[in-house]
Amino acid sequence: MKNIKIIILAVILTASVKQANAQKSKFAIAWYKMIDDLQPTPWTAGLGWNIVDDNGKPFKKIFDAGKSWNIPPYPSVFRAEKDFTKGWAAMFNFNFNQYKAGKLVNSDIPSTSSSIFMSFDLNAKYNFSQLYDFSSKLFKLPPKLLDVYMASGFGYTSRNTSRFKGAGTYNIGFGMTAIFYKGWGMNLEAMSKFGLAGPGPLFKTPTNYLQYNFGAVYRFKIPAKSLGKRTRRNKNVHIQTKL
Repeated sequence: MKNIKIIILAVILTASVKQANAQKSKFAIAWYKMIDDLQPTPWTAGLGWNIVDDNGKPFKKIFDAGKSWNIPPYPSVFRAEKDFTKGWAAMFNFNFNQYKAGKLVNSDIPSTSSSIFMSFDLNAKYNFSQLYDFSSKLFKLPPKLLDVYMASGFGYTSRNTSRFKGAGTYNIGFGMTAIFYKGWGMNLEAMSKFGLAGPGPLFKTPTNYLQYNFGAVYRFKIPAKSLGKRTRRNKNVHIQTKL
């Protein structure tokens, strides 16, 4: 009787170990699949210019370039993007600008002195070209040449103007990226930024402003060697699971 109990206990213990190993292997496969979904996607970096319309009149006199637009002559935007899957990406932007004396800044009265503007933004981006190939179907260009996207997220804007200084922002906008030669391309983007601090409701506070970005981008290639390593690693895990 004692021997039978020992045998039953050994069978239960062996089954438990096998079940634990199977669960561990399933978890490992799921983990590596998630990593594979993340890592094979490319990074994109860009450098360009920004136009800031901060006249304190959200969605009014949008094209008043002479009095309201601030455009630095030097590159003033740095952007970095990481693609994920199914058209989604994360996008970081750093913007620098200088408001010139005589421009309208949060008032109807032209400013009497220049001031510095900086913003930091982290947005989620969705590429509509995953649903519709604008390049070939709309513009008769090579497939997948254009990325037409919507972006939304949060940021922080710093100004040394007399009325409003720093404020967090909620961002929403649209853009387009065209990659046309060995990873090199161009980006155009228009973003509405709603200040999360200041008088008035969210969509009417004078801390709101519009920003337009344009410049060159480079999309990095995915290293083929690292893809091979991950493929072999997943195959090994799959073999271990079968055993």
